[in-house]
Order: sequence, then structure tokens, then C-alpha cells
Amino acid sequence: MKRLLFFTLVILSNVVFSQEYKLGNVTVEELKETEHKTEKNAAACKLFSKAKTYMTYSNNKGFELVTEVENKIKIYTTDGFKYANHSVSIYTSNTEKEIVNFSDAVTYNLVNGKIEKTKLKSEGEFTEKTSKFNLVKKITMPNVKIGSIVEYKYVLRSPFFSSINEWFFQDFIPVNYSSYQLSIPEYFTYNPFFKGTFNIRSNKSFKNVTHTFTNKESIIGTNRTQATEFYDSKLTYKENVSNYELSNVPSIQDESYVKNIYNYISSISHELASVQYPNTPFELLSTTWEKVANTINASENFGGELVKTGFFEEDVNALLAGKTTNEEKIASIYNFVKNNFKWNGYYGIYTDEGLRSTYKNKTGNVADLNLLLTAILRYAKINAHPVLISSVSNGIPSFPSRTAFNYVVAGIELDGKTILLDATDKYALPNILPARAVNWVGRMIYQKGGSKEVDLETMMLSKDNIILSYVISEDGKASGNLKRQLSNYYAYNYRNSYGQMELESIIQNKEKSFDNIEIENYKSENINDLSAAVIESFDFIDDKHIEVIGDKMYLSPLLFFGLEANPFKLEERTYPIEFRFPFIDKYLVSITIPDGYEVESFPKTENLLFSEKILAHKYIFTNEGKTLKLMLQDEVNTSILAAEDYQNLKEYFQKMVDKQTEKIVLKKI
Repeated sequence: MKRLLFFTLVILSNVVFSQEYKLGNVTVEELKETEHKTEKNAAACKLFSKAKTYMTYSNNKGFELVTEVENKIKIYTTDGFKYANHSVSIYTSNTEKEIVNFSDAVTYNLVNGKIEKTKLKSEGEFTEKTSKFNLVKKITMPNVKIGSIVEYKYVLRSPFFSSINEWFFQDFIPVNYSSYQLSIPEYFTYNPFFKGTFNIRSNKSFKNVTHTFTNKESIIGTNRTQATEFYDSKLTYKENVSNYELSNVPSIQDESYVKNIYNYISSISHELASVQYPNTPFELLSTTWEKVANTINASENFGGELVKTGFFEEDVNALLAGKTTNEEKIASIYNFVKNNFKWNGYYGIYTDEGLRSTYKNKTGNVADLNLLLTAILRYAKINAHPVLISSVSNGIPSFPSRTAFNYVVAGIELDGKTILLDATDKYALPNILPARAVNWVGRMIYQKGGSKEVDLETMMLSKDNIILSYVISEDGKASGNLKRQLSNYYAYNYRNSYGQMELESIIQNKEKSFDNIEIENYKSENINDLSAAVIESFDFIDDKHIEVIGDKMYLSPLLFFGLEANPFKLEERTYPIEFRFPFIDKYLVSITIPDGYEVESFPKTENLLFSEKILAHKYIFTNEGKTLKLMLQDEVNTSILAAEDYQNLKEYFQKMVDKQTEKIVLKKI
């Protein structure tokens, strides 16, 4: 249920698709347009975006999946220039690969009342390798200016058709028209999966297709090894056609507290459910997460690697000498892998070169490092298993598929609890995974078959305890010191941000993040002692957060820590609020007011609660004459809230902002 909690059912209706949208039909009126008709502040818009996916057949390759995409984009501002560029992901295996070709790529500008065309040249097209099996083909359109219209087409040919690339009807800019057509031979059945909240119009039809054979030929099956022979000169089959379209699609508005907005953009994706060629048995391919896990585990580059131990046994035996408890063994092995092997930046659930090569070369992709960690743990008699994950950037899987996962970590079952370990990050800890890997749920795969769902969203509280003490001078400056203690994810985030940074750079970064205060005597402790909380301290001078007007001073007691604006600004939010991890932020503030002043007014104590203490805000202020004290505590006891809670949450945060921006008023005696 959790996997589908925030996906909204899309209602389909039958309509007639009539209007045509073609490349090359650019008008002077379109080029003169200076703003979008409904979103006046839009940086760009898609005048149309359409795609069609179909299958072709060749004698030597069998069926191939082909997707043609055409885009026409209007640029309104310099911020819209990035929408003139495009990239397409390409997957390759050891034997087969996808191919993408761009064409009809033109930039249109209005020059002296006439339409000027600039075609894409070869230097504007390039390919980048993102992993062993993945490439990205990119184009950068030429001569893009405010007012330009860019058009391009690309064709992606793929021998892999177990799933079809997701089509997004919505974008971060408005889309005037978007359509998707899927034409599939009757031998294949695909299940559609929708995301988003829009009513996507649809219709279905079919047409007959004829393939002419030369001599005795065959239809090649999905596994490229089985074939059904045909002796007739022609093969005629029915092609099922599904059309989907959406008009006047508003841009999706990104906001704070969301991991990957693409999880919630209106889209359609397809999974291959069944195959039946003529004169062959029906083959049901629609699968379950259990079957997906078992298939992955059976791979030589996954489960096959986990049984290889000879190359590390001598080192590990020495490492574990004298270690008697499971906890000692786990800590030693985890630190050994983290500190001796380097992640090469590539994701993947399969090893690239194999664990033996990884062990020798001291580097590898996610699977290389974390499967190695799992294999060593198992050798040490620890009940360890790989846990498959879809990374945050990969999105939340909406249906069972082998391509749903692109990341793997090690999982340990110990004393009724699950411990998750990731060796790709030297600052990671048990159940403190890198943010890229914390994406709802994963799937633990057992050595002898079977699997189970594992919750990746931690309920472990991360704490940020701040002691802030300062003295106010007669000219309105605050000088004092800060001491801060960070635990769990807060400590992890600090170490990743500042662990490899020089002291001078840390100070500059901190001064900037705290609204350009002056910092001296900066110290940090326990950066490399991952078992302890991170502690930082410094002295500061702040001349920006106290206002002197006549004989009065106005100040917010939190100074540069105050929450000045509500992070939730949308009228409506259709996707969940993701806090990433539960936390408690606690501030103890002590303020010494200057001689010759007294307190005229100060904020009152207030307690805020949200939905049975899922969130809590406590603000306690005391006036002790020359010393003012504040205890503030923010508590969030969940990592995810449903979109239905948005309006109440927005009001809750506004009350927090109102309270934290209330002023202490000091009056000269």
C-alpha cells in the first residue's frame, strides 16, 4: 500500500483526436508572443510535445521498439534557455544497445520582421557515459534568444521492450498540448500505469499490418533464442493502437520538502504483461516483486558473485581476529570496506567487473562495493542480504519490473531488527544511508530464494541542539558564542558538507549561510569519529538583526537562525511532504541587554501541535531583567506527510514564522 499511497488514479475518456501538430509550422505571431497566455511568469512553454511508440520487424533482429518524439518550445526569458536543450538516456548491454538520432532540430528567431532559421550542427550534439551500460545523448540548440522557438525530433530504437519509457504530459513549464500514441502487435500485451491528477483523454483502435517474408523466415521471440517458423510468404497481424492526449497542462510547481518531483508529474508508463506468437503457448510476463527479486538474484553478476570468497578470506580472517560479538564483526567489516574501497560514482544492481576485480583495484560501482560488503558479512556468519533500491533520482517504482531498481545496499537481520549499510560513503553509518538511497521501500533478497519489503524511511530521530548566548551593545550589535551538537542525519550531512573542507572555507561558508555575520575561533569536533555527535562552536558578531530606532531596539531573539518565511507557498499541493528524516531542533538562547535599557515587550510563550504530535513547536520565553532566555523546540516525528495535510501544515508553519519573527522591544530608560 505504501508504494501506491500518493499515486492518483487517472480517469480516461473517449474522444476524437483531430487537430494536427507538425514541426516546421512556425508563425510570426508565435515568435512575437512575449508571455504565456495563462502563466504570465513562465520562462518557456511547450507549444506541443508528442510521441508515438511502435514496433518494427526485421529479418535479422526480430521486433524492435521505436519511439519518435517531437517538441516545439517557446522561450520567454533567459531562464527558459535551458529548455532549448534536451537529453535522452540510452541503455546498452554486452550484446545489444539502444540507438537515438536527432533530426529536424531548428531554432527560429524573428529578425527585422522575418523568420530566421538556425539548424543544429554537429558540435551541438554529444554523448556522455553515465555508467558501464548507460549513456546520455544530448543536444544544445544554437542561437537561442528571448522570443526564440526551438523544434527538434528524435527517434529512439530499442531491442529491449519489457518496459516502455515513461511519457510525461506535464513539465516545469506549461504545456499547451501533449500526446502519446502506442501501437503494438497483437502478440504483445502491455499494462498501462498512470501518475498524476489530470483527466487524460484516450481512445483505442486497431489496424492490420503485413510483413512480407523472403524464403523461410521466422518471428523472433523476446529472448532472441526461440522462434516460430512461418512458411507463408506474408504475415498479417492486428496492431492495437492507444492514443492519449492532454491540453493546457499547467506547469508543476516544485517546492520545499520533496525528494524527486518527477514521482508526481502526470505521466504514463507501460509494462509488458504477456506474449503469444502464432502457434506458440501463451506466455504470461506480468510479474510480482517476488519474481523480480528472484530473477535478479539468479544473475551471475548478482547472486553469482556473492558466493565467491577465496580472494578476501585471508584479509578478513586477520581483520576478525579477536572479534567475538556480531556487533564487533559488523563494525570492523563495514569500516574495512568503506575505508579501503572507493565508489566510482556509478549506480547499478549488477557488478561491473566482478567482486574479485573490485577487491584488487579498490574501486567499483554501487553493486561492486555493497555486494562485496554483503559477501564478506556472510563469510563472517552474519545474516546479511542484498537490499534492492530505486534511488531517489530513479523515482518510485509504480509496478514490478527488473528495471525498477538501480541501487543496492547491504541489509542485516539481527535480533529481530533490520540494519542497512551502504559502503559507498565514508560518512554513512548503520541505518544512516546517503540521501540518494532513502526512497520509500527496498526489497531484501534471501540467499535461498524469497524476498521481503524493507522500509527505507528511518524513524530514528536526528537532533540539532544549539546553545546561543550573546550580549547586545548600545549601538545594536550582538556579540556572543554558539555551541552546536548534531546527531545522526544532521551529523552525516555536516560531515559530507564540511568533512573535507579547509577551515577558512568552512568559516566563509558559515558566515554566508548565516547572513554574513563575522565568525572567529571556529572549532569542530568528532568529524571522523562517526560514533560521536558532531560538535561545532564559534564566536560571532552580528550587526544585521537588531534594529535601533530612536530610543528603542527591535530584535528577533534567534538572530540569524530565525525562520523568516513560510517554506510552503503553493495554493494547492498535489504531492506529499517529504521531510527526509524525523528530527528535533532545540535552541537555548540567552540574551544580555545593554545597560540603560529595559524590556518594553517580548514574545509570549506558545505551544503548537499538529495532528496528534506528529509535529510540535514549543516556544518558552522568560524575562529575568537584564537577561532574557528563550527555549525553542521544533519536533517532526515522521518522514512523510500526505498531500491532504498540506493546507493545515501550511497554516502550522505560518504560525511558526509569525512567532519566530515577533520582536523583543527594548526601551532606553
